[in-house]
Amino acid sequence: MGQGTEFSQYRAYQPGDDIRRLDWKMYARSDKFFVRESDQSKGIKFHFILDGSASMLHEDEGLKKLDYSKYLTAALAYIGFNQGDEIELSIINSDQSIAYGKISSYKKFVQTIHPIKAKKTWDKTFHINSSRLQKTLIIVLSDFHEMQDEIKNSILKARHANNEILTFCLLSDNEINCTYSLNSQLQDLETKEIITIKNKASQKKYLEQLEKELAEYKQEFAAKNIDFQIINCSNDIDQQIKMVLEKRMLIQRNLN
Repeated sequence: MGQGTEFSQYRAYQPGDDIRRLDWKMYARSDKFFVRESDQSKGIKFHFILDGSASMLHEDEGLKKLDYSKYLTAALAYIGFNQGDEIELSIINSDQSIAYGKISSYKKFVQTIHPIKAKKTWDKTFHINSSRLQKTLIIVLSDFHEMQDEIKNSILKARHANNEILTFCLLSDNEINCTYSLNSQLQDLETKEIITIKNKASQKKYLEQLEKELAEYKQEFAAKNIDFQIINCSNDIDQQIKMVLEKRMLIQRNLN
């Protein structure tokens, strides 16, 4: 992840300047000493937004989507803190959305994220705040189970020229591949609606509908230059971190 500072300009060396900031290539060209200045105000801020709605309690092979999102977020925040980045965290649900703002240390981050519990639905009144003066990378972790496009609309409204948004759609393997046995009854953890997987035809219909919905998300987000990635929570978290960091490197080049 980014270093939190950017090279801004050169200025003439003055007694007392840190000699480590001398640019020797400039000296070779001009026979004069110049130091490199960095602009702290252009540092990158990372804002992690976790879906704290009840559907994130969906479990497969003993792992809840909420826990997966915590593990992935904590791993990315650890790298960010070690690089000197500014880290913010928000948890969203209709029971109590909390924007924790800037978190001072990784220890505090872990203490904040560990006890978080999922409840109710996405908070329709929540607005994703992003400074237009400071470069910000917003990382949203959600399963995108919504009733009236409230998650999608929150993300689309947050996009502007001085931020980048990565959206990670967290789905369990049994959701992605519909590995439920026939006649299984599935309950929506938010609406409490019961759906029965009656036969092979209903499995196929479910998979076709899921594929259609995910494709629509990807298309709408792409129109606003928002990256939409599907993450299978059954995969090793190391693979997901690698994927995130590779995409982060591409975004870093765009932000600079």
